[in-house]
Amino acid sequence: MKIFRKLILLAVAVSLAAIHVSCRAPKQDPFVVMAKKYSGGVHLSLDDYYFEANGIKPGIKGIVIEIGQENAGIVMEMITTDFVFSMPFRIEKNYGKDDRKDKVAIIEMKDQFDLVKALGTRGKEDGVDTSSIVKALKKINTLVKIRITGAGSDFVEFTFAATPSDWTAVAAECADIAPNIIQYGTGTLKVLEEELRQYNKAVLWWF
Repeated sequence: MKIFRKLILLAVAVSLAAIHVSCRAPKQDPFVVMAKKYSGGVHLSLDDYYFEANGIKPGIKGIVIEIGQENAGIVMEMITTDFVFSMPFRIEKNYGKDDRKDKVAIIEMKDQFDLVKALGTRGKEDGVDTSSIVKALKKINTLVKIRITGAGSDFVEFTFAATPSDWTAVAAECADIAPNIIQYGTGTLKVLEEELRQYNKAVLWWF
């Protein structure tokens, strides 16, 4: 009788364990959750997107979603707040041209300079290689801490985490590695410095 009772208790315990396992919700991929929340679930893997656009697979797990230019910055801040171990950045800037949306990549938190390396950011026609760009970014980072908010095959965008003690030095370093921003943009180093102050960010780009 005691053995029979033990067998019944064991069967009940096994049944309860099975119910517990069956009721446990499967863990969702956080990138899928992000895509559902910010782009209605529509997304591409970062590797697939970047290979199609640039012929390179960065080898970084992540997704790419589309967001209107006017909301991209706000949504990126929301992603950073909602998913603290994520790193969103603009990977394609379309400036609202032809109503095209910007493309925002989301990856797990990563060294921002390693990200630039993985993307192979460079100026092919300008003769500026990835290692030179990374070296310049690190040098700027010693003058004032920067936060990379955008990167792709031929551009890097970053904000300043503090107020530089020497805006002129920062502007000079930006212009040195990316002279296009003066030649085809501000026209002078002084104007570049003023724009860096005004917008608290820099966009470096190459051909």
